[in-house]
Amino acid sequence: MNREPRDVNTRDLLPPPNLGLSLGLGAAAAVAGAAAWAALIVFANRELVYLALGIGALVGFAMVKGRGHGQMVACCAAVLAVLSIGTGKFYAYRHFLDETVSSNDELFAEYQADAKDWASLGKSPSDEQVDSFVLDHGYEAANAAAFRHGWAKQLEWLTANTPDAPQWHEHCAAVAAADYPFVDYLKEDFHLFDILFVGLGLATAYSLVMRHTQALQVAAGQQLRAAREAGEAEGTAAAGDN
Repeated sequence: MNREPRDVNTRDLLPPPNLGLSLGLGAAAAVAGAAAWAALIVFANRELVYLALGIGALVGFAMVKGRGHGQMVACCAAVLAVLSIGTGKFYAYRHFLDETVSSNDELFAEYQADAKDWASLGKSPSDEQVDSFVLDHGYEAANAAAFRHGWAKQLEWLTANTPDAPQWHEHCAAVAAADYPFVDYLKEDFHLFDILFVGLGLATAYSLVMRHTQALQVAAGQQLRAAREAGEAEGTAAAGDN
């Protein structure tokens, strides 16, 4: 009597995933998705469910094309999809900061002149002198203390460092990022749809890889059954000949 072949987990029949290639393609897809997400925010001031689905699908498909399969690869795809959306928001944040700083670039020569005028007041100008300076030079400040804490420091930096225009831009960008960090941008921009976007991107990337994995397992199981049936047929034929 023939012994029934033992059960074999179809996962054991699959070749190991190509982690390097799948992660590389997945990361490239995530970067492309981040650029698309940022462009939508910057140019349309919108975030769309369809784009979140598209990013998840793009990342998942890229990892499948990189011969990735299995739960670990699916989890990596989900993480990359979430990072893609988050990076897109960061790109948009940096764009808005650059727009703010660019307005200062256009007035670089005026700020240099203002820095000289501010330095001429000495190290400790009175509140009346500060208020007069603010009024004469067109700055906005709630009071003298606010101006000393804000713009006065930038004018003093100009005097101390005598930067060129690119250095001034870099300095203003650093100050803007410190005054308005990315976390604050996320807090102000957060809404319930963000949870939906992240969830859809994550779920789409994960499920696409897992569906591909299941398809591979089904195909491997069919091949195994076919091989068993062929072996049994050969055994029956050999027994008949005897």
